[in-house]
Amino acid sequence: SSSESKCLKCDDEGDDFDDPESKQRKSGVLYFSHIPPKFTPSRLQAYFEKYAPNMIGRVYCARNKNSKTIENRFSEGWLEVKRKCIAKSLAVRFDNSPVGGKKRDYTSSVLWNIKYLSSFKWVHLMEQLQYERTISAHRMNAEIAQARRIAAHFEEQVDKGKHLKRLEEKALKAGGLWNKFQREIEQRKVIRSKRRKLKSKQSHSAAKDENVLQMIFAE
Repeated sequence: SSSESKCLKCDDEGDDFDDPESKQRKSGVLYFSHIPPKFTPSRLQAYFEKYAPNMIGRVYCARNKNSKTIENRFSEGWLEVKRKCIAKSLAVRFDNSPVGGKKRDYTSSVLWNIKYLSSFKWVHLMEQLQYERTISAHRMNAEIAQARRIAAHFEEQVDKGKHLKRLEEKALKAGGLWNKFQREIEQRKVIRSKRRKLKSKQSHSAAKDENVLQMIFAE
């Protein structure tokens, strides 16, 4: 309808609009707690540009890490509007209203969830994102360093084991005990194997005896 396509305007005009400091002071930021399916940052910009021509600035959409489909690749977003009054009007007008568009498109019935962030500027968002990236990088570096320490410790222990084995072998050979040592190892293996077999037979025999007793006393 004509009312829906009506552009928003702001009476707050000034000669210092091109001044960077004034731009930041007069701008506003909208927060989207949910990005409609199939919407990308450029599509989000274009959508609101229709209602506020030349008033839409930068946009940032956070990736949806849990999404497995390309339609829902963004979870939340921020949209910079060059004038606070326009940003407030957009939030009031579109919050909790359907996205619209072609009726056969299922996104048309999805509701916008928009909030105007009072006293929040784009620079604050960039600072927050940079802080999160720094924390993430520090965490990753710490995990890599820990993995390297574990690998180095393991390698050191392996080298120590090899060295001790060589010393033990050298000492046994020097004393003429190497062959005896090897025979003892083989004997231990045989004894352990026999013990396992005997234990298995005993447990099997005990189970059979228990079954016999159950059959006798069952009557």
